[in-house]
This record gives sequence, C-alpha cells and structure tokens, in this order.
Amino acid sequence: ATPTDARLAATAEALALQQKATRRSGLPTLDLFATAGYQYPRTFVETDKAGLVWAAGVKLSWEAFDGGLRARQAEELDARRAELMALRQAAGEETERRVLDADAALHTAMAASVSAAAQVEAAQAYLDAARAGESGGTATALEVRQAEEALDQARLAEIKARFDKAVAASDRLRALGVARTAGATQGGGVGVLVVVDPRSGQ
Repeated sequence: ATPTDARLAATAEALALQQKATRRSGLPTLDLFATAGYQYPRTFVETDKAGLVWAAGVKLSWEAFDGGLRARQAEELDARRAELMALRQAAGEETERRVLDADAALHTAMAASVSAAAQVEAAQAYLDAARAGESGGTATALEVRQAEEALDQARLAEIKARFDKAVAASDRLRALGVARTAGATQGGGVGVLVVVDPRSGQ
C-alpha cells in the first residue's frame, strides 16, 4: 500500500472506532460505588460514638432522549467513511494509472539505452576502420576526424539515454509512493539512481 492509502485507511479505522463509541453512548450505563471511612464523635452524647462508616450503591443512567444528536452524529460519520472509501478507490486508480504510464516510459527508455549502446559500438568500429584505412592510405584524416566526432556524439547520446532511463525508474518509484534514491547526499543534495539493464550489460 502507498503512504496515501495507508493514511486514508488509518483515518477510516479511526472513524469506525468513533462510530462504535457514538452508538454505545446511547446504551444505559451501570455505575457501582462504595465508600468507607472512620467517623469521630461530633458531640459528647453517649450515643454519638466513633467508628467505621460505609456506604454502597448502584446507579443506573440512561439518556433516553437526546434530540436526535446521536443519530445525526452517526449519519455524519457514515458520510465521512463513505467519502474516505471513495478517496481510497480514486487514489488507488490514480496510482495504478501512474504506475502503468511510468512502466511504459521506463520500457521506452531502456530500449533507447540499448539502441544508444549499439550506436556507440558501431561508431567505434567505424573509427577503427577509418584509422586503419588512414594507415593503409585508403582513408583521409578528415574521414578519421568525422568518425571521431560521430563516436563522441554516440557516447553523448548513450549518456543521455542512461540518464533518461534512471529518471524513468525514479518516476516509477515515485508513482508507487516510494521515495528511494541511491547515493543521496546529505543536506538536501541530489541523489543518483542507477538502473541496471541486463540486456545491455551496462
């Protein structure tokens, strides 16, 4: 469960307990009481003697008519619980939608990362061929320079693809209601989430 769902569930449970207390307040209550003490004579009359005194009794209380107050309170609590249940359902559906969107974005980012890695490999192979051709006289220095620039661009694209993949993974965790970063710095620093793509070996 997400923190939002847990918070709504706790509120609903508190309302349920409050409902029980409201219903029980309309039931009669039976109170038992007992007192004991030592009484000193207040006069010097022979019949006024010191000794233990005690009293015990039972008290029955029942508020038979409250002007409909308890009924209105119960209806209000019922309405609040129904509202909370609707909020929980809406929050769950919103979380599910966000997770699905984040999953789709993550899959797209992972595919882009794999493609970028393949482009780096292809650019590296082209550069190696251009350098070999320059050594053999079949390629010019301009072609080598162009191959080096292509490799640099491919590497930049790969770095961006990896970053986009990490952002997509972070967005998915956020959609689940979990704020989790790896290597987060202290004092409000920025954390970096590293996502491993088993298909790319990166």
